[in-house]
Amino acid sequence: MSNLTANQHHVWQYHLKAWANKKDQVWCLQKGKPAPFISHTRNVGSERFFYEFQELSESDEQYLEYIIHQSKNESLRKLNRGWVDSLQTPFTLRRMLAKFPLSDESKAQVERLLDETGKTLGEQYHGTMEEQGKPILDSLRAGDSSFYRNDDQQQMTFIQFISYQYFRTAKIRNGYRAIPLELPHDRDRTWPIEAFIYATNLGTSLYAQRHEYEIVMIDNRTDKPFITGDQPVINLLGLSDPEVELFYPLTPRRAMILSASRERYPSSQKDAGLIEVESYNFQMYQKSDTQLYGNDKDYLATFAGLPKGDLSG
Repeated sequence: MSNLTANQHHVWQYHLKAWANKKDQVWCLQKGKPAPFISHTRNVGSERFFYEFQELSESDEQYLEYIIHQSKNESLRKLNRGWVDSLQTPFTLRRMLAKFPLSDESKAQVERLLDETGKTLGEQYHGTMEEQGKPILDSLRAGDSSFYRNDDQQQMTFIQFISYQYFRTAKIRNGYRAIPLELPHDRDRTWPIEAFIYATNLGTSLYAQRHEYEIVMIDNRTDKPFITGDQPVINLLGLSDPEVELFYPLTPRRAMILSASRERYPSSQKDAGLIEVESYNFQMYQKSDTQLYGNDKDYLATFAGLPKGDLSG
């Protein structure tokens, strides 16, 4: 039986369910549409074979090595080369098996398996990370971030989780596609692997600075809900800033920020008034790709037609 999953989510369904009704439906505002529509979480924040890997060309491999070599950390370079090797496994196996005499039936079975693996391997990796992150997300939704200070393993898991949630999306993919090429390569082939590399780089950097960063819980004290989008983790700082400040809405009533600034966030908990809630929501809108999600149709509709700049996620 095939395990092929064609509809692959770049926005985690479990994240969206905090805004869903009892039928697992959320309100969605789609770019270019005048009003929100209601949809099951499985039908939004996804694309057909979004994480599909393709066989790299020699120039693709040279480009990825160039990206990897930007780090001065040899352990990190080795880790990222491991991603390239691991995510190219179906194609390595195909070349190896071509040397063996197989019956036509066996060749067809092997080819089918390798094709499915290339299309679903990325989805499987993210599914594993999601399962590891689920209890952490549940704790954060309940307003408890104590794991970050008290549990080294959970702290590492959270940093990995938030880094991959940031880089796994269509918004980030499309943004990188717009950057001029430094070396010849095919972005459709390299990007699915680049996303893992960049997420690993971010996670490694955050972990090295983990004692400088703190999770700040943002409690919504207004009648306006937090919204989320198809870039659910956003960086509140500019690209030129050496630090990141990651905002992640958790429910309509609560969000979190991972920040190294004690000046902006002297406490690990902050009540947000109307101006702040509206500001966070507007940034979520600005940094979304094509979809916003919420539990309030009328409030979500207020974002339709608003100006939108070319801002990074």
